[in-house]
Amino acid sequence: MWLDQNNNIVRSASFGPVVGAAGTGAPFYLERVNATGTGLEWVLPSDLVQANNGLSIDNTIPGTDIVQMGGPLIKATSIAQATFPLSFTAGTLNLGDAVGTYDINIDLGTTAHNINMKNILADNATTLFLTQTATGDVRTRDLSSLVVADNGLTINAVGGFVELGSAVSGGAPLLVDRFVALAGKNLNFEGTGNFNVGDGTNAQNITLDPGAAGSTNLKNLAPIVGPAATDRFVVMAAGNDKAFTRTLTSLVDANNGLIIDNSTGTSIVQLGATGPADVPSALSADRYINMNSHAISFEQNGTLNLGAAASNMTVNINNGTQQTTIQGANLAAPNSIASGADNMAFVNSTTHEFHTVTTTAMDRNNAAIDFLGIDPATGAVIKAVSPAAGFYRGQIAGNGNFQYTSPAIANLAAGAAINCTVENHTGIIGAIVVQVTNVTTGANGTFSVETSESIQAGSFINFSVMNP
Repeated sequence: MWLDQNNNIVRSASFGPVVGAAGTGAPFYLERVNATGTGLEWVLPSDLVQANNGLSIDNTIPGTDIVQMGGPLIKATSIAQATFPLSFTAGTLNLGDAVGTYDINIDLGTTAHNINMKNILADNATTLFLTQTATGDVRTRDLSSLVVADNGLTINAVGGFVELGSAVSGGAPLLVDRFVALAGKNLNFEGTGNFNVGDGTNAQNITLDPGAAGSTNLKNLAPIVGPAATDRFVVMAAGNDKAFTRTLTSLVDANNGLIIDNSTGTSIVQLGATGPADVPSALSADRYINMNSHAISFEQNGTLNLGAAASNMTVNINNGTQQTTIQGANLAAPNSIASGADNMAFVNSTTHEFHTVTTTAMDRNNAAIDFLGIDPATGAVIKAVSPAAGFYRGQIAGNGNFQYTSPAIANLAAGAAINCTVENHTGIIGAIVVQVTNVTTGANGTFSVETSESIQAGSFINFSVMNP
């Protein structure tokens, strides 16, 4: 109820017996001024809420009207993101229905922006590409329409891939001359298979020119089983560098320490002769072999002889800073006596000559202070000091006192055994007890002694020191 402009009491129209809240199923009303402005009237909320242009109203819950996304556009519409991102997540975004006409325009503005597509499934079997027209329209195009091949190349009908050569003879002809510049790189043909040049029918010229600094290398060639004298080598003519074949016997000669053995029907170059008086195998000139950091090994069972009793041969070994080693299972003698170990081998440090000397012929020097010894840990022969090293002895002259200090000991080690006795010539006759009272170890170390009776002049304290 309300008062009108004349202060008359006015009552609104009836809206039913029950007034409810949203979601209760009972009517829920709002009050508004009527269209004539002469009074108030009750209305449902659905009469006040409207939606279109891509929006709709969901009133499945009685008394509740919810505006939702979805519905036809009725006019051209733009959404300004104002630098904010717009995200669609967890679902499917469909554009178009394959029935109506649908255009999608994407304009990123300046070239500083990008279209980013991430986590797209890979499928190497697909052959369709996305392309753009001059006006920016997107089209699909098959790989086979993009690629053509000739001049030694073909296209695989399955997948549209460009391949080297053809599956059949003559299927991929060269149309023009071609060059491949390696530019310091390697061109490798790898894996199991055959590499064929020529078909035995058509004339084909093959030129290999690695240049003065290059080379042609053939590796892992299978050897001929049971070679014959008719086997041939490939040679090059000096005038035109053409390759020809030539038999082994026409190519090989040998001297200067080598011979040729033709006993098997194949000319075999061998080292040395079969007898000591063979003249063709004699060295005719000095020769050198550059080891070039490699090794020459004479292996297996046999004997290596240098020189003979009737010849004079000088053998020089100069291996610079490297070592000369001799190894063998029988080098180590079982013992010195049974093996006759009665001489030594040595190299003169001035002349570098190798000599032996018997033990009885060695010079003697009784003043020597160094000796050869055996390392107790390794058994190696080492240079050692005299067996008496570390043993000192001397006397302390008596002067009528009971306490004395020893003279300096060159090296008094900790734990050294110190023995003292009294050599008594004057004073008390009988046993005199002497004890060591203090020890200073190290270089020029000393020790102190004290006696039970005074040691008079003319008497002495004899001592001996033995380092551990």
